[in-house]
Amino acid sequence: MEATKTLVHAFVSSRFDYCNSVLAGVSGQLLRRLQVIQNAAARLVTVLLLLLLLLLPVLYLYLYLYLYLLSTKQMVEIHEA
Repeated sequence: MEATKTLVHAFVSSRFDYCNSVLAGVSGQLLRRLQVIQNAAARLVTVLLLLLLLLLPVLYLYLYLYLYLLSTKQMVEIHEA
C-alpha cells in the first residue's frame, strides 16, 4: 500500500507541484482534465486501502488457522515419540 501511495505521489502529485507556476495560466478545460487525473489517483489509493482493510481479517484468520494446525501437528508428533 505504501508503495502505491509513493508511486502515485511520484508520478502524479509531484508533477502538479513541480509545474504549479506553469499551471497558473492554463485553460479551464486543461485544469479539469488534470483534476480528473488527480481524482483517479486518489480513488486508486482509496480503493487499495479499503481492499487491504477488508482482507486483513481474512489474512489474520488464515494465519491463526495455520499456527493452530502447526501447533496441533507438533503436539501429535510429541505424543507419537
